[in-house]
Amino acid sequence: MNNAITTPSGTARYPWLVEPNTRFNEDGVFQCDLIVSEKDGRAFEKTIKKALKSFHDEELRKSGKSKLHLADLPCRPFDDEEGEYGDDPWFIRAKLEAQYVTKAGKTVKNRVVQFDSKNNVINEQVGSGSVLKMAVVPYFWNVASKGIGVTLKLQAVQVIELQSYNAPSQATAEGFGFTTEEQGYVSDGEDLVFTEDKEEVVVASVDMDEDDFDL
Repeated sequence: MNNAITTPSGTARYPWLVEPNTRFNEDGVFQCDLIVSEKDGRAFEKTIKKALKSFHDEELRKSGKSKLHLADLPCRPFDDEEGEYGDDPWFIRAKLEAQYVTKAGKTVKNRVVQFDSKNNVINEQVGSGSVLKMAVVPYFWNVASKGIGVTLKLQAVQVIELQSYNAPSQATAEGFGFTTEEQGYVSDGEDLVFTEDKEEVVVASVDMDEDDFDL
């Protein structure tokens, strides 16, 4: 897509790329947080601010105000309390509604296209820890309760290093190091199904002014 922006490569955190996340939206949302270095995060932040500035200036002109509130950017420092991602990591958040309804009332399903490192189309269960890039399209908005903002619409990913996601329900006892016992409890055969609870990153809103668009 001509208006898509490519992120730097980073480490995927709780990606939903094949099946959408329905925890907060029953229609489902494809999403991925990409953990990147501070250097790459700041460089990508400049790209987003540059894309947002024209929209911000036009909305400011139409409002007749001297200042507009800016919502959080989808590229910010990441609070890595456990030190899992090195020094001063940043995260880039992108998402895409799994489906939408047209003005004609037709429901259209979206999907996130996947490519491998050689640009071959793939369809993998990409798990946390995978190294990838994202292709995103900025969507600008002005909401009274939130202010001026931008959402990165996830279009595609390029998987550079794959860490497959294995659902807990597909795990085996042997994989956890257990062996069978001669005597003891035996199940009646009914399997339990486990689901993965994927954490939501929450970042507080901040006030920003023209100086914050400095490139």
